[in-house]
Formats: sequence, C-alpha cells, structure tokens
Amino acid sequence: MTSLDSNVGEYISNEYFEKKLKNGFFLITTSHGSWSLLTEKEYKILKSGDFKNTDLFSFFENKGLIITKKNTSKIVNAFKSQYSFFDEPHMLCVVTLTNRCTLKCDYCHACAKPKDSKIKDMDNKTMVAVIDFICSLPHKNIGIEFQGGEPLFRFDLVKDFLLLLEKKLCLVGKNLTSRVIVTNLTLMTEKIADYVIENNIGLCSSLDGPKELHDKHRKYVSGKGSYDIVMGWNDYFNKKGRNINFLPTITSESIKFGSKSIIDEYLRLGFFRVNLRPIHRIGRGKNKSLWFDDESFFEFWKSGIEYIIELNEAGIEFYDYNTQAMLKNILTPIRSYMCMRTPCGAGISQLAFNTDGTILPCDMARSLPDLKVGNVKKHSYSDISISLLEIKTHTRDTNPLCDSCIFGAYCGNCLCDTYSAFGDFVLKTPQDFDCKIKKRMLTYLFEKLCDKRYSVIFNNWVTLK
Repeated sequence: MTSLDSNVGEYISNEYFEKKLKNGFFLITTSHGSWSLLTEKEYKILKSGDFKNTDLFSFFENKGLIITKKNTSKIVNAFKSQYSFFDEPHMLCVVTLTNRCTLKCDYCHACAKPKDSKIKDMDNKTMVAVIDFICSLPHKNIGIEFQGGEPLFRFDLVKDFLLLLEKKLCLVGKNLTSRVIVTNLTLMTEKIADYVIENNIGLCSSLDGPKELHDKHRKYVSGKGSYDIVMGWNDYFNKKGRNINFLPTITSESIKFGSKSIIDEYLRLGFFRVNLRPIHRIGRGKNKSLWFDDESFFEFWKSGIEYIIELNEAGIEFYDYNTQAMLKNILTPIRSYMCMRTPCGAGISQLAFNTDGTILPCDMARSLPDLKVGNVKKHSYSDISISLLEIKTHTRDTNPLCDSCIFGAYCGNCLCDTYSAFGDFVLKTPQDFDCKIKKRMLTYLFEKLCDKRYSVIFNNWVTLK
C-alpha cells in the first residue's frame, strides 16, 4: 500500500515478519535480511504507519521496513548479496576413491565397508574420466577433497589423481585452490605425513570429544577405539607445525557428556574453535538410538555457547563454527557457508564423485542413490545441469511455511537430510528436527544481540577465521 505523509514523503510498506522475544523486544525481519529489535512503542508505530516522528521514519527506511525511492537500490542489492554465491567461480569436488574403511563408526553417513570388502575401488579409467569432467566445469577455481571410506587405503591413487588433475587444470587455465584429505588417521604413516606436509595437502578428521566419548562411536570392527592413534598423529603434525582440522559429531551420547567436556578437549589440544553440529540422520546415522530431541540439543548447544562466552571474557579466543555461520547470516549480507543458506551448496558450490563415476550433488548424498545426477562416463556438465535444476532453485520461497518464517533470511536446510527423512525435497516443517533446533538457536541469538555483553563478542566472532 502506498502512503503519503506530508512530514516524511511517499513510501510503501515492505513485507516483514515479527516475533515478540522474551525480553520484551519485538524482532522484525525482512526477506532481504534486514532486522530490527523494536520497543513496544516503536512496534506500534510501525504497525500503525504513523510516521510523524521523522527520526523513526528514517530508521525504518534505513532498515528497509518501508520502501522509498531512496532505499530501493539498497534493498535490491541486499537481495543480490544473499544469492551472490551463484556467481562464485569456485567448485568443491568431493572424490571417493574407495568405500573401504578401517573403522566402523556408528554414525557413518557414507556407510563405509570393511577393509577386506570385495567392493571395487576407483579404477584408472574412471579416475581419468572424473578428472576430465572436473576440468570441463565452467568454474575457474577448483577445490578437491578426498573422502571415503578411508582415502589412505589408496594413497597411491590420491597422488596419481592430484598429479594428473594439476597438469590438466593448468592446460585449461584453471586453478587448484585447495587439496584436502578427510581421514580417520588410522592408516597414516610418516612417509604419507611427510608427503602431505611437503605438498601442502590439508587434513580433516573427526574428534568427538574426550577419549571415552570418541571411542564409543569411532572404533574398529573389533570394538577397539581410535582415540589414541588420532592423538598420536595430532601430536606428530603439531611438532611439524601443521594442524589437523577436527570436527565432532553430536549424538545422544554427546548430550550425556555435555558440551563443556567437548569444548575442554578442544581447548586442551590448543584449538580455537569447535563445531557443535548434530548428527546427520543419513546412512548409519539413521540409527534412532543416536538421536535426541530438539530441546535436548538446544540446551546442550546453549550451555556450550554460554561457556565459550565466559572463556572469551577471560581472554581466551574460541568460538563455535556452526554458530558463527548463523551470526554471519544475521550480521553480514553474505551467505558464505553452503550448509546454512537456501538453496544450499549442493550442485552449486559442490559436486561429489563416487568410485564408479556416479555424480552426486554433494558428499552427504552418497547413501542416497536416488539423488545421483549422472555419471562422468556418460554425461557432461551441461547434461547434469538439467538434473540439478530442482536443487539449485530450491529456495525458502518454495518451501511451505519457510516462505513466511521470521528466520527465513538467516536459515538453511540440508536437502539430503530432508530427502532422507521425508523422501523428497519439500521440507515437512512442523516435523523437521533441523527446523525445530534452528528456530530455538536463532531466537536465542537475536535475544542475546540485545545484550551488549553478548553482541560485542558475537560481532567479533564473525571476523574470525
């Protein structure tokens, strides 16, 4: 509706969403990502459209709660920034060279097979076809991540793959911007470690927390835990001046231990961040004994955040990566974390390749064969672009209830989790675990942003790397 107030000029009301917080403030958000915390008086003025107070008019105009000729470009640019990842020249390619593994972790989303399994590793012909496909991508910058199974089973293939890929990317004028091996470290040797260091290959591994917790989930087929060998190689790389990027997976057992015990383990090892991410209910993660309800996880996460705040106030730099991603969505216009945006990074910022050349929209889809979009031996990038169209266009505007959610501009859901739970990409919002916990988490963050004690620290978190 267009209005004309002689004191302030012509404007129209923008679509906005509202929620009264426990602290009495009214949270107002817009689809373009702007947000405001209003007093009850300010909220009533916004609802009434009585803008005789020109200072308040200017405030609403600046926030995009009303649209004028002056702020139209600003609002449009904010929308563009949210979706700027469509123009990014980077693609992360996740390659599985083998599905065999030394461990039998309780929550493995890839459903890795035993080390003596007769399943086939990637052969040379398929490897060349995967590399040629990657080189044909329209993206200028390519990142490579080897997953499994356990990639170190076929470290010979890792080396061959990287050598050939670098050679072919150079011929087509593209850059290999990152090389990472996701490994459980059980097959690490000094020879492999030295090669990794000399060739600047990143390492990512799992550390679920203290020894007792880690060994409950990450164990050999015999039942023996893997914590000691993981710590041994962590010490080795630290002495060489290299860090391993560790991630925990939060399960029902983690909830029992509490977030403080996990954070303390990461602090003890000298890390400055943790990622309190809930288990993906995919693959072996569909085991309901590993699950927890949204309230349990929220209390676990909240106690962790409160503890980290105390650490920060004591001068210890530390943060939670998952929370940082949410705060970046709230406090900045860019949606840089591919798992915390809509559409997510599947097929846009990431592709995955199985041992047989099957192409998937992301690594989380490896236990979901219905989500395959092609095969490098048969299909080009142009071919799979049609299959990826539904995923690429799956925004909050296409999800019932998400399109009118107050947190729509700051949230994001994993399409693989959604498909695993419901059999399609349409989120059954009232039933969805991820939706429930993110609503709780985002409500908490907005409430704390009213408090200077938290807001100063949270604004600092978004600058950390």
